[in-house]
Amino acid sequence: MQYFHGFNRGLTAVLLYYDSKKIQVNNLKTLMLVRSGRLWILDENIPAEIISFIDLYIQRLVKNGLIEKVLAKIGIHEWNKAEENLVRVNGLGNLKHRKQVKNLFEEVKVLLGECIFACACQAPLEQTNTILLINFLKNNSQMVQNNQLDSQINLDTSHFFVLMALLYCFDTLYLDIKEHGKLT
Repeated sequence: MQYFHGFNRGLTAVLLYYDSKKIQVNNLKTLMLVRSGRLWILDENIPAEIISFIDLYIQRLVKNGLIEKVLAKIGIHEWNKAEENLVRVNGLGNLKHRKQVKNLFEEVKVLLGECIFACACQAPLEQTNTILLINFLKNNSQMVQNNQLDSQINLDTSHFFVLMALLYCFDTLYLDIKEHGKLT
């Protein structure tokens, strides 16, 4: 506890918990960014075996429902509910500490959106995952319109990353062919 002077045990546990979540999701995002694909290429000094291992690993994760799980995490990630639970168990301190925890909480949510975006940028998602993105955005926008979400919660940064990921899923080759008259 010497590194967390002035923090109670509950607050320290909460800060460490959300910090570990942030680190885990950031590592997943880094793996998504390392895979080979259509938009960016990594440094040529990285061995091809490592890149192919990461590609296979990410493909396996996506095939096992990674996109659906990440969307579910973004969907249930509401600060008001988490704050109520943490207050109930005395896991938050004063306003300064609440702000720290809230910032970590929101960073995790944004990183989850960035993971989906990075995945869709490098390789188009399959049809089932694309439909999941559409349904997720549709359901969240309907909740905002029907005021089922808190008035302070609107579509946030993570939702915009999901929207951009959806746009990367669309094949625009037909538009290129029609505009230029030939396949490039």
